[in-house]
Amino acid sequence: MIENTERSPLFLMANLGSEVSKIISAKEKGDYEILKIAKEKAKSIIAKLKILPETKGNTEINILNDVILDLCENYQKYQISSQNIKSYFNPFIIRLMQV
Repeated sequence: MIENTERSPLFLMANLGSEVSKIISAKEKGDYEILKIAKEKAKSIIAKLKILPETKGNTEINILNDVILDLCENYQKYQISSQNIKSYFNPFIIRLMQV
């Protein structure tokens, strides 16, 4: 049976990873318009994750929200490399491609 990926946490996490990559790329290029758009999309995805039964109340989602918003700032409080944050999302992307 194929999972409905349109609204699944897996689909949303994979798409969140895409937006995080855009945020990182835009920040590196100094393209603050693209960064703003990707940030808003990431916030929208996180809001959806926070209300899904499978991820509602999940502390990890709240931590991700903080880390992603921090990525958008000029002076970051978290010291997480771009590669590490991108790597975090790889398993979600790989699993989604296998569905």
